Amino acid sequence: MNLLRCLNCVMARFIRSIQCRWPERFWIPWASWGMILLVTFASAMPSPTEAGERPHRIVSLNLCTDYLLWRLADRDQIASLSYLAADPSESLIASEIKGVPLNYGRGEEVRLIDPDLVLAGTYGARFAVGLLKSRGFKVVEIKPADGVDDIAPEIEEAGAAIGQAARAQAMASTVRERLAALRADIPRHKVTAIVFQPRGFAAGAPSLADDVLTLSGARNLAAESGFKSWAPIGVEGLLELDPELVVLDSPPNALPSISSEVLDHRALRYFFKQKHILRVDGNLWSCGVPETLSAVDQIRRAIQAQSAETSSFDRLRMTEEATSW
Repeated sequence: MNLLRCLNCVMARFIRSIQCRWPERFWIPWASWGMILLVTFASAMPSPTEAGERPHRIVSLNLCTDYLLWRLADRDQIASLSYLAADPSESLIASEIKGVPLNYGRGEEVRLIDPDLVLAGTYGARFAVGLLKSRGFKVVEIKPADGVDDIAPEIEEAGAAIGQAARAQAMASTVRERLAALRADIPRHKVTAIVFQPRGFAAGAPSLADDVLTLSGARNLAAESGFKSWAPIGVEGLLELDPELVVLDSPPNALPSISSEVLDHRALRYFFKQKHILRVDGNLWSCGVPETLSAVDQIRRAIQAQSAETSSFDRLRMTEEATSW
């Protein structure tokens, strides 16, 4: 792509120079032949993928593509990640990317980096994506995962785009094996649960958080109530649904904010005992990544502990009733 840009610039300068020196009847045929040769040369050139070459100046505009690029690419392939990748309250890789150039998703900013590949999501940075495409940059848009079954295909799509198909295939295979193992071992007894997020949102379906609850052996009351994706229910809605387990979407490095104060609302502490509340890093399901499945283990352990405590309480109650008789 860079070579074609150079040839285009050379051709434009050549035309401008002969315009000043020669009459139109002389320079127009030469310019026409030059453009024909340029187009012929461009169509004959193999793309980086066809030539077996890997992109070596890749820019990511999206937090989820940041993760995929960081996990799959060689370090010298990465030209820039989004600024969110370095935010410990938003990113799972913030502690790993020290020294990597960051961008704020602005088209002109990325254009100056002169990447040979741009990775973006299908929702964010739309103006930048449109601008970069109009300037001839290669942009690959990767749809965010709506569920755990989207994680492996998303990894493979990113790997193919950056020339790391074998590495991506290995990671995707591990994810599929892990998913199969989790599905083969879903607890039979299902507790009711809600994933509750800052601003009073709950995870409906389809969503990664809903799939995590299902794999954990829980019934998502928000999804059963018909809520889609992330829906605002507030504290009142949470109390009305009355789940046995409340999973608080609470990243450990999140800064205090008005929106997150709802997670510490006094009503939650009053109506739900501490054993009924579990804090989980919400960044695990903000993007579809292999670490998403680790949230399943956390919730399963909480459910098992809750079930054990309930069983102990029931046994104690039965013993007291028998003694009273």
